[in-house]
Amino acid sequence: MIKNKKTVLPVILRELNILKEEKKKHLYLCMSASMFCAGVKPALLAVIPKIFVSWISAGGTGTNNTYTISCIFAAILIAGLLEIACDNILEMRLVELRRDELQKYQKWYQQIDYCHLEDASFATKNQSAIDALGGSDGFYGTYIALVEMGKYLVTAVLCGALLLRFHLSVVCVCLLAVFAIGKINSSIGTCIEKNEPARAKLNKQKSYFSELGYDFSYGKDIRIFELSKMLRKNFVSKSEDYIRNLQRIFQRKMQLGFAAELLAGGRNLFICLMLALEYYNGNIDISQVTLYLGMAIALNQALDSASDKRVELIQHAVYASHYFDLVADRSYISLPTLRGLPNGQIGTIQFLDVSFSYPTSEKLVLKNINFQIQPGEKIAFVGINGAGKSTIIKLLTRLFDATKGEVLVDGVNINTIDKNVYYQNISVVYQDINIYAASILENVTGCLDAENGRERAIACLNAMNLDKKIEALPLQYDTSLLKIIDENGIDISGGEAQKVAIARALYKDAALYIMDEPTSALDALAEMEVYELFNHAVKDKTVIFISHRLSSTKFCDRIYLLSPNGIEEVGTHDELMLKKGKYYHMFITQGKYYRKGNEKNGVGENTD
Repeated sequence: MIKNKKTVLPVILRELNILKEEKKKHLYLCMSASMFCAGVKPALLAVIPKIFVSWISAGGTGTNNTYTISCIFAAILIAGLLEIACDNILEMRLVELRRDELQKYQKWYQQIDYCHLEDASFATKNQSAIDALGGSDGFYGTYIALVEMGKYLVTAVLCGALLLRFHLSVVCVCLLAVFAIGKINSSIGTCIEKNEPARAKLNKQKSYFSELGYDFSYGKDIRIFELSKMLRKNFVSKSEDYIRNLQRIFQRKMQLGFAAELLAGGRNLFICLMLALEYYNGNIDISQVTLYLGMAIALNQALDSASDKRVELIQHAVYASHYFDLVADRSYISLPTLRGLPNGQIGTIQFLDVSFSYPTSEKLVLKNINFQIQPGEKIAFVGINGAGKSTIIKLLTRLFDATKGEVLVDGVNINTIDKNVYYQNISVVYQDINIYAASILENVTGCLDAENGRERAIACLNAMNLDKKIEALPLQYDTSLLKIIDENGIDISGGEAQKVAIARALYKDAALYIMDEPTSALDALAEMEVYELFNHAVKDKTVIFISHRLSSTKFCDRIYLLSPNGIEEVGTHDELMLKKGKYYHMFITQGKYYRKGNEKNGVGENTD
């Protein structure tokens, strides 16, 4: 729990050190100046009534008091202006710092091992880290709360030093009261931290249903299938759970707040009694009563506010620590290896007695899988959903590590190869296609390389027969996709998006291409056309096709039929059709549907 110096101090020091790392040392001066200017104003204001009462007591004679009051007001005005200037500079620079930290977190997130992204516990931690960076709480809030608390502490030091001239007991009572109130506020901080994992989880669930209501990609489904009532119902339900979670904290804060108010009332009563006693004993005059009362009020307000800011600082530090703890956890990123590919690029691929189960499950998705792929071969993995086809790709692309056995490239375990070098030799088109809010060209090349690779990108798009569609557009290859960034952007069909994704894969010019069911939005005939175009474009490269439909298998060198029991059949299309096993029956069954459609158009198909 970040309620003691053991944990709070490292978080504060870490954030202050970031200013040094990011070459923003001038913010130290801004923070200090803001604290001093804000802190000195209440102490100066407390002096004015004393001077004013002295002036009245003297019958309103003398110019020194008027001059002194004018100087104090001038000092307060200058301090106020400097505080505003420093706070504005600080706020702007801290926003920039938060942006830079978000970029650092994004970079870290993109480097962590993919297996963690499918882990629900990591998703909760990630949500807490994003909360810590994305708004006014956590990382940003720690700086602000630290400065605000510093302002009140400066006031407390100045006023407390003057009150020591009056009576030590007054200062002691103020300090004891604020210490007790601080303990109460620490209890509130404890409740908040214990509640944080539940809050983050509920907030994630609530936000999911809220965001669905505004997500363009779900707009058609919501309208056609009348899902709005269900989404609103789920949003209201999760929101109520979230509110109930917060209400428990609010109730506890209210209970402890009553106790804090009683302590504050007792403290104020003691100060008033001490001042009255000293006045009637003739130890101080009425102007001094005014001075010490003003200082006591300023001291108590400063101490109370500093205590409140301390609680805020604790809360922000709690959120910030979730971020710092997460990025400091070395278990999320595997140690880099510097070993290159044995032959400079991916050659022979071998799965050697590979078994795999996901980290959160003991059930084996793959069991004792063995196969070998030679360079330049076209291989297909087919089978029903759940047979493990995509899992093989996750292992081959190092998104997960095999639970048992080895995945080898030219006899070398892929886990010992530099991941960056390995990925440079792989190009994958997944079933879930991602189109980015950028131009068609940038969707193929990547935004930073659009012009340098323009000719090659156009050739890759043309290889997928997209040239007529694109060249008919006003801006052709520079046309923006989606309407998120450019309101004049266009939305392309699912099939066209898949062709753009395949063109992106071709642009990489890798040694190994993997097609993980990327043509699911196409009918069988269109899918066959795409596969033929793709097969012609990759020529002698190694290609792995993953599909539960069989239109990609006819031109493959070898087909592996997978089932939950493992690899059941291996061979070419013709060999497997002659066996008349599971592959044969799958092909015949699928062929019937398309043969019926073709027969209506006067086209027949011989599946034997």
